[in-house]
Amino acid sequence: IIAPTNVISEFGQINSAYNDTRFSISQSIAFPTVYKKQKQLLNEEWKSGVLNTAMKERELKQQVTQVYYNLIYLQQTQRILQRTDSIFIMFLQSPFIIENFF
Repeated sequence: IIAPTNVISEFGQINSAYNDTRFSISQSIAFPTVYKKQKQLLNEEWKSGVLNTAMKERELKQQVTQVYYNLIYLQQTQRILQRTDSIFIMFLQSPFIIENFF
């Protein structure tokens, strides 16, 4: 990244009794190898970001799959428990069982 350009102006009595004006412009530029290394660093950071995004996407898919199978498991468990409850209710409502029980 190239540094910004600096512009400086001065006005006043600098060297004599008269008002002087001075302007200066400066900019620092590094060696070309610095910019090459910065580009390599930015490319590697971009690759790292792409890999992190892919990893998070895979984790999210895995979590959604896990939640889906947990939901199916809970629905099946509920259905089994409801069947069992119905069987017990039918058993308790059976007149033959109640008459012979007492």
